[in-house]
Amino acid sequence: VKKFCILLFGGFSFSIFPDALQCAGCLPTSWACVDKVNRLVFDPEFVNQLIPKIISRNSYLSLLWRLVLVLVGLVLLAVWLMAWRLDPDMRGYGTHEQLGFPPCSFLKLTGYPCPSCGMTTAFAYLARGQFVQSFQVNPGGCLIGIVSLLAIPWVFMSAGLRRLIAIESIESMLLSILILILGISVTVWIVRIIFWSDSYA
Repeated sequence: VKKFCILLFGGFSFSIFPDALQCAGCLPTSWACVDKVNRLVFDPEFVNQLIPKIISRNSYLSLLWRLVLVLVGLVLLAVWLMAWRLDPDMRGYGTHEQLGFPPCSFLKLTGYPCPSCGMTTAFAYLARGQFVQSFQVNPGGCLIGIVSLLAIPWVFMSAGLRRLIAIESIESMLLSILILILGISVTVWIVRIIFWSDSYA
């Protein structure tokens, strides 16, 4: 009966303090963890040993990282403001030339578009709410634009709350997004070279 009561209380504690029980290295559904749950509930010294582990699992972002997030958000806002002020080139590429950049060297030398051709145009269309046109000129650029747009409120909220919202590993998230966008961009680039190269002549 005593073990059952401890196990029941341990399951209740797990629902409220999951980090504490995980740091203790036990699962409340296993009889092997009854002693650890007992110590977690009734042994102050054992709890004090867990406090550094619990804090390390839920540590707040430092001031430096919060400033970095705010800076990233401001840069993204500037990019979208710039995209909104640009006029999308009707050719589907070359919008970046309005910023003073030269035409695509790869396109001039080979007559074929590079994977990033149309990316600035995709941002310009997206800034005007023209999602279909944005995806048509450069699907990868359209996806980057959507991700960056969603990232703006996320970085400011994370900086304000002092923790990354809904993300455990930002590195894994960025790597997954990068692989997805690169895969789509390269695939579309190959298809364009094979079937629609004349439109870039």
